[in-house]
Amino acid sequence: MTTDSDRYRVVFEEAADGLLLLDDTGRIVEVNRAAATLLETTPAELAGRPFADFTPPDDRPDFAKAPPAHAVRERVLLTHRGARVSVEVTERRVHHGFLLVTRDLATRHAVQGQLALADRLASLGTLAAGIAHELNNPLSWMLSNLTHARDVVASAALPGGLTVELSELLSDSLEGVHRIASVVSDLRSFTRQDPPTGRVVVHRAIERACQLLVYQAQHRAELVRELGPVPDVRGSEAALTQVLVGILLNAVQALTESGGQTVTIRTSTSPRGAALISVTDSGPGIAPEVLPRVFDPFFTTRPVGIGTGLGLSVAWSIVTGMNGTIEAANQPGLGAVFRIALPPMTAPDLVNRANHHG
Repeated sequence: MTTDSDRYRVVFEEAADGLLLLDDTGRIVEVNRAAATLLETTPAELAGRPFADFTPPDDRPDFAKAPPAHAVRERVLLTHRGARVSVEVTERRVHHGFLLVTRDLATRHAVQGQLALADRLASLGTLAAGIAHELNNPLSWMLSNLTHARDVVASAALPGGLTVELSELLSDSLEGVHRIASVVSDLRSFTRQDPPTGRVVVHRAIERACQLLVYQAQHRAELVRELGPVPDVRGSEAALTQVLVGILLNAVQALTESGGQTVTIRTSTSPRGAALISVTDSGPGIAPEVLPRVFDPFFTTRPVGIGTGLGLSVAWSIVTGMNGTIEAANQPGLGAVFRIALPPMTAPDLVNRANHHG
């Protein structure tokens, strides 16, 4: 028969938080596995040692002089190996001693930092959308005026070959403004909130994603498109573009700046009519221990401030929200590959949309 003592022992040992039972002098009487793991040692090594041994010299508690009735605070602990860990400690007075409940704050602090960075990036996206909107009208004037100026110069009889020279300069300027207008258009499309059940042209989303990554890719890899026939799908074109930008950016950043490398985007249609998209890079692939976690929120192998760990997690949410699937794998000799499968927008879907807009 299971006794109350047995139940207590199971709860104590299996608790996710670190539990330390101290006597009246602050010596460790008993700890669970979580506490021993936090302090990088074993329960046997901890038994009988003063808890103060695991605190910095300038922050050593004196339980004999100031026994806490109940207190919660953050403090730094020193592990058996000398590492410093930030923890939240709940100190509670119990019979003949104290119970300390410790919770590692490293994960919480990391998530808080990533959330703050994600919030700044979201604000930056809103700012970019506003800038793109404000640039649209001046760009239209510039395109109109430059086109008119080029036509006037072309019809004028200017001396010394000036007509040809000025026409070429104006044509170059027009080409530059067209490129700026294209970037602005892509930014506006990327930040637009499309209906989540609209019609998505897959190849158009791919082209927009590639255009947005021209600068990031130019010193690392060639973006190769091998686009076969695919059906339109149901969802948001801006959201699918966001998915592709995240995957392509990860692929590009996995490559060195030595050049001569490729990121290949392929599309095809499955036997059941689904739209298939794959992104393959010529890099080193994904480390085996990382592969199972690539879609986990806030998981990133990049330094703090470089990545939020949200890109692939958001991609997974968007694709599954479109009733699709997304997976990551390694291909021998070909680097990493991401595969997306999206169900087609069926004929009834198109009829319903036509009736709705008619």
